[in-house]
Amino acid sequence: MGQVSLPAWVEQLQTQDKLRDTAEAYKKVPMLYRAINLRADAISSVPFRVERNGEPSEWYFKTDLSELLRETEISLLLTGAAFWLKIMRGRVLVGFKVMNPFTMMVTLETKGLNPANLLESMRFSQSINGQTFGPWTSEEVIYFRESSYDSDVGHGLAPAQVAMQACQQAYYLERFTGAFFEHGAQPITIVSVPTDTSETELKRFSKNWIDKFTGVVNAFRPSFIRGGDIKTTVITPPLKDLMLPELTDRAITEVAMALNVPRTMLEASAANYATSMNDRLSFYQETIIPRLSKYRQTINNQLMNPLGYELIFQPEALSILQEDEAQRAASLKLLTDAGVPLNDGMIILGYDYEIVPTNVPTYVEPIVAVKPTEVAPTPVDMTPLETSNGLPIPDQVQTKDYTLWRRKAEKRLLANKSLDFEFSSTEIDVEDLAWIRYNLPECKSIHDIKHLFEEVKAVGVNDAERPLYNSIYSYLRKKGNDLSLILSAGQLSELPPEFFSDMPDVMVSYLASHMQDVLLSLQDRYTVDIDDALEQSLINKQIDAYMPKLIKGLTDTTAALVKTVIDRARENGGMTNDEIMAQLLPAFGKRRAEMIAVTEYTRSASKATSIYQEYLTDYGIKATRVWNTENDEISRKCPICAPLNGKTEDVWAEKYPEGAPAHPRCRCDVSIKIGR
Repeated sequence: MGQVSLPAWVEQLQTQDKLRDTAEAYKKVPMLYRAINLRADAISSVPFRVERNGEPSEWYFKTDLSELLRETEISLLLTGAAFWLKIMRGRVLVGFKVMNPFTMMVTLETKGLNPANLLESMRFSQSINGQTFGPWTSEEVIYFRESSYDSDVGHGLAPAQVAMQACQQAYYLERFTGAFFEHGAQPITIVSVPTDTSETELKRFSKNWIDKFTGVVNAFRPSFIRGGDIKTTVITPPLKDLMLPELTDRAITEVAMALNVPRTMLEASAANYATSMNDRLSFYQETIIPRLSKYRQTINNQLMNPLGYELIFQPEALSILQEDEAQRAASLKLLTDAGVPLNDGMIILGYDYEIVPTNVPTYVEPIVAVKPTEVAPTPVDMTPLETSNGLPIPDQVQTKDYTLWRRKAEKRLLANKSLDFEFSSTEIDVEDLAWIRYNLPECKSIHDIKHLFEEVKAVGVNDAERPLYNSIYSYLRKKGNDLSLILSAGQLSELPPEFFSDMPDVMVSYLASHMQDVLLSLQDRYTVDIDDALEQSLINKQIDAYMPKLIKGLTDTTAALVKTVIDRARENGGMTNDEIMAQLLPAFGKRRAEMIAVTEYTRSASKATSIYQEYLTDYGIKATRVWNTENDEISRKCPICAPLNGKTEDVWAEKYPEGAPAHPRCRCDVSIKIGR
């Protein structure tokens, strides 16, 4: 009679389920977790730029694009689909939320189906704990999908699903070895006892045997038993004979193939440094860069292009690719120095280029001598510094130098000394230096000085104002470069009066759209509608009446600065383009763009409110405007706006007939109170 002894680790293996889906594999299989995160981190680290009509712009949404890309790549690799739900503030798109792809469902509306554009007929919904949210249309969701031959709708073929069998194998191997050592590290053993052993004696012997010989604590403890012909047979092969390393190696290879990630990136010890670097370069060239085209096409088609923008990835700016280009350039030089023709050398090194025939003489532009004053200076790039994800670096204003400068100015004001004094700092941003130095002499009180420094510390523009700011900043940057070239060549004595005449082209559409949004909100609230044609006419009339005043104000302020720059250049015997551009920053830098954007955005809202008030008055409805001071730290301390909060127009209309803004950068607004 024999007794089979099953160790606890075998029972543990038998009671555990297999991996149910890719989500569980992502949590329990380390190699899949690492491969997916390597892909996601690489995608999110690629630099990018945003353009509008060929001009540089910014990613002005609140949600960081790099984080969006990272979560999207993980969703695509695990489920074959990803979903961005648009976050709206009123009618303004401010950001996105990446939805959990495991909870999302995609259906197709067959009525009016357009086979050439299935996306417009798709509906997206989310199911959480038995509750369904949505459905949303393609106007509300950005939809990413892996290709699949099973269906054109819904989740595509996820790379992690392709790797599931390898993940399952790796999981079983991990479970086997883990359970083996956790529960005693004892093999399955058959113990034979004499056939005439009674059942009671067999049970007693079995219990005694298990207590003495199973478990790690008993693995090396000697024990003595009394019995007859007792024989033991081990039926579990030794671990060294189970090919565990070979099976694990195969699982890693299959996961790496399915996710298209080199093994050297999954295992730190898999190769030497040179091989690892080559594989990493191959990973970017063969996996990440081709992958970017999917993101660019989806984001531009569904989001950026309808808004007039374009997203462009710049993988060539990655350090690993720049190193490769430097090495290729050095190799090309060695080949050409050795006598290899340039065309042949470029073919050998894999360059993409247009072949220039070597047997056709090339025309060389003759060198013409020019006077030094005719040499065009190089325009200064006024683009804001950028972080690795392409977004502007937040203003670094929390430094002791800002406080030191402010206190010095306050002491000089109290001592009746000029506020036009030198202050140098390596901690303060160059544009902030220029802005404060330019505006400080105009301060007349301690509050003015504190307000100037607090404005510099404040966030420049909010999400709603950012599109207008982007347009104004691009415009000012170009105009500043143009002006600096003219001034450095000594070809201008004063600012031309028509210098800003084209500024309405970059502002009108944004201001008109904002006025229309405010009017729609007022009409929804008070249920008195304005005819669409009349509404547009009233908006255009307001903008046309105010734009000349705005341009004149900008021109007069800028002209004074330009005159100062010209006078200094004459006193110093001329200045370089860089020196001139540095002095023009207060008029053409980001601070000026922020001030104009915030001020005019506020003004357009007040004008829309005035339009609606007049319209109600024509209908015999008594409507009074009410001043609402912005509830932030700066506005609450503002001696102009704070006392006006909640006051009706009979208090402030004489001084501020249009309502807010009461001063540059004012974010107050005007509402309507209906009389009884």
